[in-house]
Amino acid sequence: MGGAEAIRAVIFDLWDTLIDFDPVIGRAFQDRVAERLGRDPDELATLWVEGRGRRESGPLRDYLLELGAEEDAAEELAALRLESTRPLLKPRPGTLETLAELRGAVTRWG
Repeated sequence: MGGAEAIRAVIFDLWDTLIDFDPVIGRAFQDRVAERLGRDPDELATLWVEGRGRRESGPLRDYLLELGAEEDAAEELAALRLESTRPLLKPRPGTLETLAELRGAVTRWG
């Protein structure tokens, strides 16, 4: 094979790749979920880790319903998650520069 091949795709994980994850804020949210659902915080933390695939690949509200949340609690907690996560959404140093460089090298962006 001669020459450089074009980059066809680049996939990034959000947390601890593009954005720093704050485990203190994450655990505080889990504890709030446990409190609202009347569950033991450590039990909920275990369920939270085990359910990562489901809660990160679909609506958080649906996962909270699976955990036994009533509809109003699921809506309230999903809104709280958004509120607690939004301030964390700041790119890690060098992220924007890296994305700009890759954007010029990738054949399709979007």
